[in-house]
Amino acid sequence: MRWVRNSARLGLRAVSYNSAAQGLKHTRPLPICVSSRTAVKAAERPTATDVSAGRPLRVCVVGSGPAGFYVTKYLLKEEAELGCEVVIDLVDRLPTPYGLVRFGVAPDHPEVKAVQNDFDQIASDARVSFFGNVCFGKDVSAAQLSELYDVVVLAYGAAGDRELTVPGADLEGVFAARAFVSWYNGHPDFANMSEEFAKALASSDTVAVVGVGNVALDCARILAKGKKDSRCGCWRFSAGW
Repeated sequence: MRWVRNSARLGLRAVSYNSAAQGLKHTRPLPICVSSRTAVKAAERPTATDVSAGRPLRVCVVGSGPAGFYVTKYLLKEEAELGCEVVIDLVDRLPTPYGLVRFGVAPDHPEVKAVQNDFDQIASDARVSFFGNVCFGKDVSAAQLSELYDVVVLAYGAAGDRELTVPGADLEGVFAARAFVSWYNGHPDFANMSEEFAKALASSDTVAVVGVGNVALDCARILAKGKKDSRCGCWRFSAGW
């Protein structure tokens, strides 16, 4: 990892992720992106006549998780149809790519994380660059980004928790599954929660998990591996929660 030189136009400094294993390349200073909540429909896609002759179609994908990488993958495949080169910049708030594949899949599920191999191949393309530590809406604005890109896709997903509207949901020892999963996967936003989790787990050998989906079962399984005599139960409640 190294610092990309400041962009004089934006007054912005960004961290660029560079790894031989991931094959990510960065050859330009950080550009700007415009926002759009919907994928560009085939009939609305820019064509070669929409860009100046001799320059590539510039695309910014905000978010470098699975959605961002698959958008990148299929846009690259459209080069022949568009009749011009496509250059894509992946921008992410975090310093590393892959989103939930990196920070949302339990470490004992390597078969799920194997999709990173596909992302590695996409990232190794010379037409793709990654810029981390760039927060859309804070470090750069939509107005700025709209000036530098022909196409922009917002693919950063939802980052908030759905809170339980029940008494006691805000008590000490109650955590969102996202916080726990992110913590045991090494997400930088949750690196300081070790003491909180340790304190909560040390106070009781019983844990209740609300929900029985994939994430809930991941949490239960990881918790059960911590202590042989621990007890962990999962419950599914009505949609009113």
